Amino acid sequence: MATAITLASQRLQITVNGVLTNSVTYTNIDSINFIQEKPGQQMNAGLFMAAPTFSSGSQYQLEIVMRDGRREYIKLGGLTGDGATWANSYAGFAIAENAIYAAFP
Repeated sequence: MATAITLASQRLQITVNGVLTNSVTYTNIDSINFIQEKPGQQMNAGLFMAAPTFSSGSQYQLEIVMRDGRREYIKLGGLTGDGATWANSYAGFAIAENAIYAAFP
């Protein structure tokens, strides 16, 4: 699922697979929160009789809480180059949060 974020004039727009799924006016944003998902390790058996390899990682998200009670979740690791992109890390979250607040009128 390719997600793109656009910091447009007066609103944040979320597009998934080329379709606009949400458009949030900046004045409706109450807060932006940090979420870190820590999935378990994934094992890749690879070739027959080869030693398995393990990988683990975190998925960082923005939780945008709106004044009307709705919540929008943006996975930083799932953003495409079609809009704003931020690293899938806490530093990426901080940059995203600052960019969104800076776009406020």
